[in-house]
Amino acid sequence: MAAQARGYIRKNKVSIALSVALAAVVLIYSRYPHPALGLAGFFLIVGLIASDFFKPEAAEKKAKAAEKAKVQARDGGWKLIVELFVALAVAVAAWFAFGFVLQTDTPLNVVTSCSMLPNLERGDLIVLQGGGVSAQEVQIDANLSGASYESNPYYITGGESRLAVMFTDVVVGGSQPFSYPLRSCTLRNRSGSEQAVPCAPIVQYGNANYSSAGNDVIVYNPEPRIYGLIIHRALLRLKADDGYYYLTKGDN
Repeated sequence: MAAQARGYIRKNKVSIALSVALAAVVLIYSRYPHPALGLAGFFLIVGLIASDFFKPEAAEKKAKAAEKAKVQARDGGWKLIVELFVALAVAVAAWFAFGFVLQTDTPLNVVTSCSMLPNLERGDLIVLQGGGVSAQEVQIDANLSGASYESNPYYITGGESRLAVMFTDVVVGGSQPFSYPLRSCTLRNRSGSEQAVPCAPIVQYGNANYSSAGNDVIVYNPEPRIYGLIIHRALLRLKADDGYYYLTKGDN
């Protein structure tokens, strides 16, 4: 049995190494979710597939006779290097192929926050596609590059209610063009219990109300970039004097 186990390990050392690495990435990601770990997991999965797909049939015969000659041991070392190189090449090629087909340099991304619940969970792997963004467009006669931001509390029932929430408002030319009417929503926990929470399903601009329902999910780098990639739903496409901007929000 021991000899069979050693033979199996020799024949599948690349797959075993990739599997161990993938398990380690999954374990680390469960504690410290980060997009880089999701990307590493993707490459490891592609590597596992490639290591089995490109494994030559003659390799099994060589593995059975590996103990009979030192030269085969040396060849096995080169074979390992070649297999690792092929697995890496296939993973990189698959990444660029996905990017080309989907018209984006980041075809895959991992959800790292709870802002998109209940539609997207933390740890979900999403496929991204470049191109236009589906969202209602509004005209704003201002340069948004010079906008400032200030935090203001909003209350559902007025006063120091427990259903209060802090919003960071956009200030353009000394005024706030957008407002977020709050209401009380019922949150159903996984345990089945319910609680009242504040929610802002719409944004007001001018005399109109706008909702993000049915709009595209987008991934973007905020400023400053220390926050990492943000996954939100497009709420409005803003046609400003200095270009186009997007107002986004999570699904909860």
